[in-house]
Parts: sequence; C-alpha cells; structure tokens
Amino acid sequence: MNRFWSISFLITVFSFSNAASAAVVMKTLEVTSTDFFFVNGNGAEAPTDPLSIVFSVTFDNAADIESSTNGLNIISASVPYSAEYSYDSNSDLLVLATNSGVGSCLLPASSFCIFMSSFSTAPVSIGALQATSVAGIWRSDNTTISAVPEPAAWAFMIFGFGAIGGAMRRYHKTNMKISYA
Repeated sequence: MNRFWSISFLITVFSFSNAASAAVVMKTLEVTSTDFFFVNGNGAEAPTDPLSIVFSVTFDNAADIESSTNGLNIISASVPYSAEYSYDSNSDLLVLATNSGVGSCLLPASSFCIFMSSFSTAPVSIGALQATSVAGIWRSDNTTISAVPEPAAWAFMIFGFGAIGGAMRRYHKTNMKISYA
C-alpha cells in the first residue's frame, strides 16, 4: 500500500511540473533616472529630470503581449503622460512606454521608454531609458530600479520577526555542569 502512495505522488508531481513553466508575474517597481544626455534632434527641450515612475504590473509570461494596459497600475510618475507595456516572452523583455508598440520608442510622440530585461526572473535590469520630446531624443545611463515590497510581504516579514521573537522568549538555557573526576 505504501508503494501505491509513492507512485501516485510521483505521477502527480511530474504531471504538474510541465505546466509550471508559464507563470503569472506580479511586480511593483520604482524606476528613477537622472542625467539625461542628448542623442538626436535639435536639443531645445530636455525631458523631465529626474524621471521617476512607480508602477505595478500583473501578466502571464507564457505569451507575447503587444501594447496593453491590462494589469498595469501607475502608482506615481513625474511625467504627466499615460503608459502601456509590451512583453516579449522569448527574450523576457518588458517595455514600459507612452506608446510601447514596435519601433514606437523612436517616434517624437513618445515621452519615455524603459527597456527592462529579465523581467519575470529576479533581479530585473534596465537596458536603457529613453525620453523623447518634440525636440529630440535623450537617454540616461544613470537609472536605478528597485522592487517595492507588496503589503503581503511586509505582513509575512513582521509575522516572521514576531515568531522568532516569541520563540527566543520561550527558549530557556539549561546550565550544564561539568565535573572532572
């Protein structure tokens, strides 16, 4: 009977292991960029400096996503423009931009483009941040990205510290006396 349960357990584990390759990605990130430098155009109008945006995004990384706002929440931004995102599942690249369609980051109508690689794996890295206005294109190589903890993560962390504190409080040291004959 014990062998039956072992085989059943193995079959269950292997049947779910293939379905686990695609996952729902939920991240809240803060991106800040400063020191923009001029790339192309007439250079008359500089972008917002520093450019900062805090956003959360939730999506399924099994397939490509082209120019969507589903699951995107802009929490705060230093630019007054709306944003959308695109996701390439093959390269694990997420583009957050005013207009995230293919090649749209080079258009003067865009206000910003953020290229984030390794998005569904940790840690996320920024390939480039580009700000575009009517007058030209600026880039920044001085960009930081940081994860914003979810409220549930804070709750688990506080609970964990409380549990450790409670366990330490209940722990009693026993004195052991050693005598040599």
